[in-house]
Amino acid sequence: MMNKCISLLATLLISSCTVLYFDKPMPEKADLLATFPAYLPGLYEIQEEPLAEGFEIEHSVIGKYVKEFLRLEPAENNTKMVVLAESRILVKDLPQIRAALAKTQAEGAILDFTVTDHLIYYETSKFLEDGKPQKGGQYITLNKDGDYLIIAQSTHPGYIFDLGQKTQTEFEDGGPSAMTYGIYQETDSVKTQTRGMVSKSGVDALYFNLQDTPDKWMLIYIAKVTPTDLLLLHSANIEEDTLKANAAYYNAVTPFRKDGDNYVISPDNQQLGILLSDQKLFKRLRLHRISN
Repeated sequence: MMNKCISLLATLLISSCTVLYFDKPMPEKADLLATFPAYLPGLYEIQEEPLAEGFEIEHSVIGKYVKEFLRLEPAENNTKMVVLAESRILVKDLPQIRAALAKTQAEGAILDFTVTDHLIYYETSKFLEDGKPQKGGQYITLNKDGDYLIIAQSTHPGYIFDLGQKTQTEFEDGGPSAMTYGIYQETDSVKTQTRGMVSKSGVDALYFNLQDTPDKWMLIYIAKVTPTDLLLLHSANIEEDTLKANAAYYNAVTPFRKDGDNYVISPDNQQLGILLSDQKLFKRLRLHRISN
């Protein structure tokens, strides 16, 4: 099983195992972004590059049929962008899920199961509670959306990018367990972390510089590669083994200064372009828009 440092959404947009910092917002002398472009909003399926040879992700019985999505939703006259994560199952995969659960039941790993368009439940155990026999299991609830079934428990906010306030707000699990004011009885609570942000634009490209310290900036780079597809790179998601194995090459592009477990660089625009076009340095994610 491949060991992932952090969750999928965090892998996309926040600090990971090794961070490549820039000592200033990039690129230099680029236009500041005032509003988000019209091509950005939508519902995107996350399409990762193939895993390295010898690695595989261990799936649960249902997990191999789950697809991960990001929803980019504008607000406040396109000066804010909300990023939400959700997981979906294709309706056409329900027969295969039923067959997989039936096989798992036959092997004795589960006791029973039920699959509908709105519920997947499987019974896993019988136990005593206060001297009375009880049954237990696991379930997910589903909401139909066209050819997909949205896993209700999976939908959660990730980030708000605010061009007006020049900030990125990150949502984290936790937060106060009770509030004196709630907008609804079942309201979820979260903690948030806010970073300063400098946002710039190029030709079919966006650059979001997130400040950790006055001279340490992470970079999120988003490029429009087709009318429906985006390429996303994050400087908090570099392939450190690739960097170490090719240190002479990368240091010839621009010096990489070691800073604890991380690195700091100061490239010009040409050097930045070389690094962003490199196929091995950054984890490259393709986002395919399936709807607006």
